[in-house]
Amino acid sequence: MVEIWKKRWKNSEVRNVSPINNPELKVPGFDLPRALWTTLNRASTEQGKCNYLMHKWGKVESPLCACGMYQTIRHIVDNYRPQTYFEGGLEKLHKAEEDTVKWMENLKLRL
Repeated sequence: MVEIWKKRWKNSEVRNVSPINNPELKVPGFDLPRALWTTLNRASTEQGKCNYLMHKWGKVESPLCACGMYQTIRHIVDNYRPQTYFEGGLEKLHKAEEDTVKWMENLKLRL
């Protein structure tokens, strides 16, 4: 069963798979408190509560950010300065280092 799963993982087109070299190992930040882990996981997978996705799901009227751009997770992390910008972007965020934890603790949005 494990071999079948490994083969499917290897052959699938998984979004944001580059930070994950071995899907059998815990990813950085796995042992963070639940609220922080949830934020990190949602940001890393780009599947958090942003206006773009909430609009897609019929939960908000507009997919736009206050700045007028589509409010995607990538926009929140990489572009929305200075409100939510994270130096190093999603790749660095995935490492769950001390500056990542501080950023998540101070983030005004709930992903």
